[in-house]
Amino acid sequence: MSSAWNSAKTDNCMTLQAMFHIPISCLEYLCAKYTFFYSHRGEKTRDI
Repeated sequence: MSSAWNSAKTDNCMTLQAMFHIPISCLEYLCAKYTFFYSHRGEKTRDI
């Protein structure tokens, strides 16, 4: 996520590219977060 933010800061001319990079990286972050949460929860329920 920080790489997309850095590219948004460096590419001042490409504001459109920056606007599209940030939401996509946020979605990827949320997907990874919830995927980890559900897989971790699944492992806990399997152990019981």
